[in-house]
Amino acid sequence: MKILLITLSLFTSLSAYSAQRVISTAPSVTNIIKALGKEELIVGVSPYCEISEKLPVVGTGLAFNYERALSLKTDLVIIPKLAVSDLDKRLKKMNIPTLVVDHDSISGVMESVLKISEALDVKEKGQVIFDRMITESKKRKRSNLKALFVVSADVSNGKIKDMYVAGRRGLYGEIVVLAGHLNVASELATGYPKINLENLIKLNPDIIFYLSSKDMPKDFSNAMRSIKGINAVSNNRVIEISGAEFGVPDHNISKLVEVMGAYRID
Repeated sequence: MKILLITLSLFTSLSAYSAQRVISTAPSVTNIIKALGKEELIVGVSPYCEISEKLPVVGTGLAFNYERALSLKTDLVIIPKLAVSDLDKRLKKMNIPTLVVDHDSISGVMESVLKISEALDVKEKGQVIFDRMITESKKRKRSNLKALFVVSADVSNGKIKDMYVAGRRGLYGEIVVLAGHLNVASELATGYPKINLENLIKLNPDIIFYLSSKDMPKDFSNAMRSIKGINAVSNNRVIEISGAEFGVPDHNISKLVEVMGAYRID
């Protein structure tokens, strides 16, 4: 994927004011605000955000408490783009300013860093983070490894029933390609298609990355390593991606390109 070089001059629509009372509707948004050094501007959060001070929970793009938002006298609600959400339209009708950001691709996350930094009047800090992400997300040399990225799985009695994997166009599928690998699930579907054990054996990846998160059963690794006839298992290339920062599509996600790109064929 070609990373679009985005400049702060594109986001003049938010430059007329600096938000002072911000509601974040997602952990990725909260983390970016914290990285910009403006955590004190957050007055409301989603139930999934981690923040040093206990703040009112206002909700997400799918379940939002409008009365609470009004009571907090917010001057900006930041919302990750969701195809099924009408939160942006409803808030605009209530004369509450919004900022919609795209966290479904690396370029979208990078653009959101610039947009949020513009809205919070810390453009220089936003540019520093943006420049770092550009460097980290540069496409690596081709590895010749057929890779599969597993986002979540269903494991029962020590056996894998099915898995959700990174297909084409999704954030993690994009990272697989930028890391220099061939995404074996790219032809299945966009986003995060579900596959079963039979599909896995047919795909026969050379390397399997899996995200260590609350959605991943603790016995996934052992269950995967018990499967016969898969190159990744035979060659001990079932790789856990650990670290909370990689489970959230925020300013740290570009570091995952470097982590995954380090795996090559000897």
